[in-house]
Amino acid sequence: PRGIELAGAHLYVADGIGGLKIFDVAQPEKIALVGRLPTFDAHDVEVRWPWAYVADGPAGLMIADIRAPIAPEYLTQLDLNGDSQRLNEAIVVESLFQYSRPVAKDERPTDQRTRARNLCAVLDRRLGLYLVDVTEPGLPEILHPTVNERSRAEPETNIYYRGLALLSQIDLADPQGGTRTAERDYAYVLFERDNGQSQRSQVSILDVSDPTRVPRRDPQRVVAGFSTEQLVVADYYSYPTRRRIAFTTGELGAYLGDVSNSREPAQVGALPGLTNCFALALEEFPLDRM
Repeated sequence: PRGIELAGAHLYVADGIGGLKIFDVAQPEKIALVGRLPTFDAHDVEVRWPWAYVADGPAGLMIADIRAPIAPEYLTQLDLNGDSQRLNEAIVVESLFQYSRPVAKDERPTDQRTRARNLCAVLDRRLGLYLVDVTEPGLPEILHPTVNERSRAEPETNIYYRGLALLSQIDLADPQGGTRTAERDYAYVLFERDNGQSQRSQVSILDVSDPTRVPRRDPQRVVAGFSTEQLVVADYYSYPTRRRIAFTTGELGAYLGDVSNSREPAQVGALPGLTNCFALALEEFPLDRM
């Protein structure tokens, strides 16, 4: 299996050419395969009931109806590179519900609001980030990149994309004044630059609050190790505030980047004693369950 997602009593597995498989894990000692759906080459799965979003390799984004896990139904397929001659290489998928928010202009409120939507982020191994509006799951719409950008997209010869996270974040105001506190949505994108002798990795932080207007120039970045394979972003309580840490796994172990302040991310160290670390799972739970 290449990607797994636990939702309720069911485990959803992206099993490459084996398709999307659904297991009943209500009794861990008696795990049972209860449903499956053919795919081209499933790399990752994201469940937002009643839909499953699958990063389906050369087929792009596949959406399935999983209201009945024993009989999942194919809903639609989206060719991410439909305006290009290149094949899709969809490897990671994440989703986020974007709430409608007030719009400010020149730091002043207006009588406008952003549109609420279900948003999917799909990572192509060579071409990077795609943002898809899946509010109508049967009619997904690519919001980023634009049609013109997709038609002339060519991968950088030495850039390979590896990992993705899609999360909301409250950026606190600058203590010295200036920038105000604001809630935004961010895509955290792990990529690797191969210079022929080493594969150095970084995490880019992209503001996707308006997925139709994603700033492309000079995104914030943090060092993420070498020859990386996975990105996991998690929130922790560190008195007196919350901290958001980006974990990246690779040849030199697990690197940690503090992305609590989206404007000033920082590489803060590595987990000791690890090398050739390529998979990591973290457990999060509310403070009142500690």
